[in-house]
Amino acid sequence: MLEGATHNPWSLSSSPGGSSGGSAAAVAAGLVALAHANDGGGSIRIPASACGVFGFKPSRGRTLAPGLSSSDLLSMTSDGCISRSVRDSALFVSLLEDDSSGLPPLGFVKTPLARPLRIASWTRSMWGAEPTPAVLAAQQQTLRLLETLGHRVEQLAAPDFEPALADALLMIGAAAVTEIIAAHDRSRREPVQRFELEPFTWQLVDDFAERGPGALDAARQSLERAARTYREATRDYDVVLTPTLSREPWPIGYLSPLLERERLMPRIAECMAYTPIQNVAGVPAMSVPLSWSQNGLPIGMHFAAARGQDALLLSLAYQLESAQPWQDRWPPYSVPLLEAAT
Repeated sequence: MLEGATHNPWSLSSSPGGSSGGSAAAVAAGLVALAHANDGGGSIRIPASACGVFGFKPSRGRTLAPGLSSSDLLSMTSDGCISRSVRDSALFVSLLEDDSSGLPPLGFVKTPLARPLRIASWTRSMWGAEPTPAVLAAQQQTLRLLETLGHRVEQLAAPDFEPALADALLMIGAAAVTEIIAAHDRSRREPVQRFELEPFTWQLVDDFAERGPGALDAARQSLERAARTYREATRDYDVVLTPTLSREPWPIGYLSPLLERERLMPRIAECMAYTPIQNVAGVPAMSVPLSWSQNGLPIGMHFAAARGQDALLLSLAYQLESAQPWQDRWPPYSVPLLEAAT
């Protein structure tokens, strides 16, 4: 926020999403070919969808961890990048691959899919809501595309996750923030002051402290149950298809941490409607820029596979990229279009 809000190059009044929104906006605008990003609940896939670019979250443990610190949130986080092409993301992930992960070796995936898949599809979010009509229409277009490519798509009821899952995810984040603040307290002469962080951050920290040490254990158990529910619902399928976002990119300030918690939490749930469960389950997932709304805003489609099946997802992405290319579709506020106008 040092230089102000980051704008979405498709609409300057819209957010690029987050938390890797700067990476996605830079790639979408043509400032860089790819940009590093990481994903602990959707932070690669959400901004990729909002900015009309490709975002791939590897399986848990697939890529090297960025540091030595540890938390439940960090264990759910995968490092990768945001790019305009599938190839660039595939190469980037191959260079970050952790050979000690215990997963099947990935390497540099270079070829499109060559076999039909059994794909499960649903639209209801993790919190029981349906997406906007524009997103529903985009998913129907994607279903037709998949069928023309020879895949078998089955529309299912979404898994039923317990209501406590939302609170558990919040506690995992609150625990991580609490530890970060404690680390800063240990490294400086005076503790972190209230004015140095947004009100919502302090609300998380205060709530976590009030609940006591049992809150984190309860959250972990809730996440374990959610992962089992997800695996059970998807075990008979190669790939799962949902929207990435439940709506078009939201206005800048819609998720301001200055808002009261009662207003902000429903908005967070709306914007993180589909992506966190793949982090909970540790599986690979990606947002593919296959649709644009009548307002000219991108709508990403979200695909996930079983843990370790990263190559399968990347091969599917190559196939989709070939069938419905997006690389030459530039936003109004991008280097190629602005140069052409001058």
